[in-house]
Amino acid sequence: MKLPLGISVPHAGLTIPDALVDRCRLTPAQIEADGDVGARRIYDFAERVTRYATTDVARAVLDLNRPRDDFRKDGVVKTHTCWDEPVWPEPLTGEIVAGLLRDH
Repeated sequence: MKLPLGISVPHAGLTIPDALVDRCRLTPAQIEADGDVGARRIYDFAERVTRYATTDVARAVLDLNRPRDDFRKDGVVKTHTCWDEPVWPEPLTGEIVAGLLRDH
């Protein structure tokens, strides 16, 4: 029997979407520092709960723990990390932002 719980692990990913890899200014160390490394291991009981949500996309790109209309620099689609480091050399287009929100 599954526990009647929903678990969300929105910051466990370290992946930059393929279409944006060449645009990203961050090093792997910066991407890791902006996420919650180890969160997936800590909350590794997806098969024991009713709902479980996570993503492979790095929090440095997309913070799924933010409202979809939060467009601050550390909002849902990041322009800066939580350490105030720029993610992109130039702003993402509206089309790219919409695609990230749609696909993830």
